[in-house]
Amino acid sequence: MNRDDALLILGGGVIRLIRVRLPVSIDKLLLTLALSLVLPFHQASPPLAVIADPPVRVTLAEAVNLDFGGSKSRTRGATDIVLERFVFTKGGNSGWHRHPAPVLLLVSKGRVELIDGACKTRVVSAGQAALERGPGELTLVRNAGELAAVIHVIHFVSEGTNPIWLDEAAPACQLH
Repeated sequence: MNRDDALLILGGGVIRLIRVRLPVSIDKLLLTLALSLVLPFHQASPPLAVIADPPVRVTLAEAVNLDFGGSKSRTRGATDIVLERFVFTKGGNSGWHRHPAPVLLLVSKGRVELIDGACKTRVVSAGQAALERGPGELTLVRNAGELAAVIHVIHFVSEGTNPIWLDEAAPACQLH
């Protein structure tokens, strides 16, 4: 490392070396590195015991009016519809996450619990559906039964939106 190198510290504990033109002293670099080790990092809660099929993505090239039997919605411009299928084995969970837009969750087998950031729980069983409201809603989905649960997730997002799933740290509330 020479005086033209500097460290850029990013969330999640990732440290990348970048080239800068301003002189940076080794003392400042060491201080930055030391602070990065003592400051808390954002720790995502990864999925556990979940099998995911590859997502299917299609694009609607123009705005569409949707009528869900009394509940209407209209897209603005091109929209991607992304379909995902997940199998939650016994004890499986999605990890804490958010979505950039509302998501429709359909349970085809078993039952799952949808848990929000305040640890409020809703049970959704086979043949039922639930809505994850999107950017402001922290959610964990977990298998609520002894056998596997299968869910299908439908995302309606602006064309090209990625990621459609944003891992988050667990909230401070306690799960039962």
